[in-house]
Amino acid sequence: MIKRQLYVEERSSALASWSLRLALFAIPVIALASVLYRANLLDFEPAMATVGAGLGLAVVGALVAVAACISIWESGWRGLGKAIGALAIALFVLAGPAAVLARGVMLPPLTDLSTDMEDPPYFRAMGFARPRAANPAIYPGEDVAAMQRSAYPGIKPIDLDATPEEAFNTM
Repeated sequence: MIKRQLYVEERSSALASWSLRLALFAIPVIALASVLYRANLLDFEPAMATVGAGLGLAVVGALVAVAACISIWESGWRGLGKAIGALAIALFVLAGPAAVLARGVMLPPLTDLSTDMEDPPYFRAMGFARPRAANPAIYPGEDVAAMQRSAYPGIKPIDLDATPEEAFNTM
């Protein structure tokens, strides 16, 4: 007599697997963009677009992980560990940019700070060297000076009785 062994197939959630893949793939996308930008192999705009794509992958991974958790709860399939792991990885990836964004929302929208707001220096050579899409080299005016005074009251000019070379070496 031949003994047959009964195999019980336990189904696994495909959503859980995909959520983990998406969350894990976000990490090298962001890391690669950062490394290529630091090595001057990628310009700022493409680097930010790539980081944004990586963050988007993390968000999609987190949403798919939540959908996987709901699906696993209803069906009883395997994969809860993958879904929770994907959610943890996605939240880890998103935590840093979320903290920076929260801090940035609390600060005024300043693109230039000056120690002398009454008579700010004019950077003529820098104005020609900057690309057209960059922030203007001209100081924006009194509205920005008021925002700077309220946000950064400690930034003031320092009067030194020294030559420019001595002052540079002092700082």
